Amino acid sequence: MTGFVPFMLQGAGYGFIAGVTIGPFLGYVLTIVITRGWRRSLPLVTVPVLVDAPIIFVFLNLLNRLPGYALDVMEVTGGAFVLWLGLSTWRDMRRAAPNNPDAPQTAMPAVTERSMWNVYLRGLLVNALNPAPYLFWSTVSGPIVLEGFSTGGTFYGGSFLVAYYAVFLSLIVALMLVVDRLGELDEKMERYMLPVTIVLMVLLGGGLIGAGVVDLVG
Repeated sequence: MTGFVPFMLQGAGYGFIAGVTIGPFLGYVLTIVITRGWRRSLPLVTVPVLVDAPIIFVFLNLLNRLPGYALDVMEVTGGAFVLWLGLSTWRDMRRAAPNNPDAPQTAMPAVTERSMWNVYLRGLLVNALNPAPYLFWSTVSGPIVLEGFSTGGTFYGGSFLVAYYAVFLSLIVALMLVVDRLGELDEKMERYMLPVTIVLMVLLGGGLIGAGVVDLVG
């Protein structure tokens, strides 16, 4: 294969991997879909693009100059934030139906424009404090994009980016729809899905903290 096709296929492949790998951000998205519905969660799809854009722009100049412990500190900080989000979501769920066993366990405070803005800001922080995008663009995809630019200009490098985000973001939307639909089909399933995603966020946050501490100590 010649031309831009190899770059496009690589972008699609990495986009698929990113879309099916459950990390802190996707765990957060699941909790919002379950508690708010897929329509109100849809703006979160733009979060990876907004977070990745400056990383892609400066990854060679900035990341190569950072001290070795910088990403480890970010890992601990991001893990603590994800852990806090999981625990605060559990707290909100418990407060929503304190003495009513018949009330849906996913009941949450009324949705307002301000609350959804806070949801979006938290999504930005979850992704921005996760070291994975920085590592991904500085060590894996960044060199591929640069190779595309040097080989065939903007079109070649851009084909990787377009294919990556087309697949990655489409999979996020598909996941939103599936989770939301499962909740609509079975109210009991929706009742149990939120605790599962909360546990997932707590485990992911704890894992980030543990890995960051081990790297810092090592």
